[in-house]
Amino acid sequence: MKSFRIESISISDKCDKKYCKILKKGYEYKFYSNKVTEDINLYGDNINICALVGKNGSGKSSLLDMLYRIVNNFGYLLFEGAIMPGAEVPIFLKGIYASVKFKYGDKTFELKCEDKRMSLYSNEIESIWNDEYNRKNIKCEEAGNNKGTYDTGINCDKEDIINIAKKFFFTIVTNYSIQSLNYEDYEEEGPWIQKLFHKNDGYSLPIVLNPYRHEYGIDTEIEAELTNSRLSAIFLNSTEERPFLDGYNLNRLEYRFAPFKYYRIIYAAYRHWAINEQKEDIYLDLENDYDIMSFVEERFIEAYKTKGSYTNLILEGLDKLKLNLSQESPDSYKAACVYIVYKVLSSTKYPDYAQYFQSLHRFEHCISCEVVDKNVKKYIEKLFDDESHIANKLHQTVQFINNYDKIQKRDGVYLNDPDFSFDFKNYLDSGKSLDNISDIIKELPPPIYKVEIFLNRSRKKNDKRSQMDEVLFSKLSSGEKQFAYMMSTYIYHLINLESIHTATQTNSNGSNRVAYSMINMIFDEMELCFHPEYQRTFVNNLISYIQRMELNKTFSFNIILTTHSPFILSDIPACNILALKDGEPDEQFKNKKTLAANIYDILNSGFFMDDFIGEYSSIFINEIIKKLNDSNDDISAKEQEMLFKQISLIGDDLVRIKLLEKLDQCTNNRFSIEERKRILQKELDNLN
Repeated sequence: MKSFRIESISISDKCDKKYCKILKKGYEYKFYSNKVTEDINLYGDNINICALVGKNGSGKSSLLDMLYRIVNNFGYLLFEGAIMPGAEVPIFLKGIYASVKFKYGDKTFELKCEDKRMSLYSNEIESIWNDEYNRKNIKCEEAGNNKGTYDTGINCDKEDIINIAKKFFFTIVTNYSIQSLNYEDYEEEGPWIQKLFHKNDGYSLPIVLNPYRHEYGIDTEIEAELTNSRLSAIFLNSTEERPFLDGYNLNRLEYRFAPFKYYRIIYAAYRHWAINEQKEDIYLDLENDYDIMSFVEERFIEAYKTKGSYTNLILEGLDKLKLNLSQESPDSYKAACVYIVYKVLSSTKYPDYAQYFQSLHRFEHCISCEVVDKNVKKYIEKLFDDESHIANKLHQTVQFINNYDKIQKRDGVYLNDPDFSFDFKNYLDSGKSLDNISDIIKELPPPIYKVEIFLNRSRKKNDKRSQMDEVLFSKLSSGEKQFAYMMSTYIYHLINLESIHTATQTNSNGSNRVAYSMINMIFDEMELCFHPEYQRTFVNNLISYIQRMELNKTFSFNIILTTHSPFILSDIPACNILALKDGEPDEQFKNKKTLAANIYDILNSGFFMDDFIGEYSSIFINEIIKKLNDSNDDISAKEQEMLFKQISLIGDDLVRIKLLEKLDQCTNNRFSIEERKRILQKELDNLN
């Protein structure tokens, strides 16, 4: 592996002002001012960390947006004409004149965007790729007639595309601020940013934004469901000595039967088909989950028994599936079979299986008894042999069905009743060895179950309460959940990206995919909801997760932290900090010493703050000083008492004592005695 880092973003004088905002044209914004930290391997093998700082309105978000636009345009041109049925088609942005420089090993690369033209260079002179947006249309025959046309201008040779993409980096972004990355803020540019949230492209286009947002902002319900699913594997991979979340260890995972989501999708698709085809079910309008479930299961069994139906072809085509399905099968067994058919049909949205999209991506097929002359066996075998993240849930479900009798003996009725739950420890075969997250994911129950995470809260030895208090993950504090949400998002994407590497090495199915080796992780406004202690330990925890999971053996990381926190900067040297002031790089900041610096020394730089105390307190003290200066030794007894009480509230000893001395000058030392008595009493209390 080689070291990777993003060196800089440059903005040309020609760049459209609507993209620049507060940023200055003709500037190069450097994330690293020298290579010292890279030379000494400060953060460990294949990990580089930098920070982007500045007061609100200084241009941090504008600079990152410029990076997102450049990467978006690169992905558009590189992959246009490639067939991605389930993915949003990206939007090319004209009028951008900017570039990003990055370094991989000893080579420096630059991706230039010049209005409609883009170019990728190595070591400034060697041209790797260039293309131009020309809005020519070609028909993608492979996608079928219903897929329409795509803009294209390059030779859509998959091998060429993959080789070029491998020389670039994949960017993962998180920003949980409700004010950031909202669609209406980019209306002038068109809906390009929406496309970077809605991705089903198998990690082809080299950027993804998180968390998922719709036009009204962050979808908290979807976010919570996704996070619980991701965290189950992450917590199983953590240990008491090395917990994922400080102060907590996994106690148990409780799974509850919840297949209704998939039944509703299938029923809605069938009803839409029935209305279009004027079938007898056109007036059928079921709303209750259990009624829908009964309807789908009954039709599903009929379809399975019909030789040559889609359901029959799919279930019979899985050679490794040991099936014993009938109308009398338990609900969970039938639901697992339904999910397999649903998943096989659904997976055609990914680029590798796009040729099957037109004929198979219709969920009414799950319960259709129509006999079809379609040989899907080749597709099923290819999908089942897929070692990437695409087939994880399929493997989970097949394993569940094949081991159903053993699982039922351990968990019994709890497998089928939504009112009861079962513990993962009972579900898991005791002989299984779970060495890493990838192995753990394969052993989890199928998606027809929802999980609840119960943690143990570790107590200090001298705590009078129980040493181990159980707490539901959803009941943790907002800061604790925020940390878990953010970190689990990155781990989830990295595990999926790593699975593509595995797929490319183990079978030919992965040969048509981009296995990115350079990962750019952006933690935008990362300290939201974080206690200062979480901020202080963040960089160390982040490095620890990457190294513990050995992700830096597969990837080289560039990590950008945008922050207002001096606790974060005390772990980053000034040469790795890009400080912005009024849209320009603040070169003076490079002279500061931040690594291992005292928090107050960093604040004292004057870059973050104009004062050390709250503005109200600053005005409060200045008013006291003004009263003392204007007194002319003529302060009434009542005013003296009021001033003494006000000064006594001040926490800074030096400021408080100096103000008392000033007060004493006006009151014949009346209050210095009172202050001395207070200090002595405090010392006595401490001794006692």
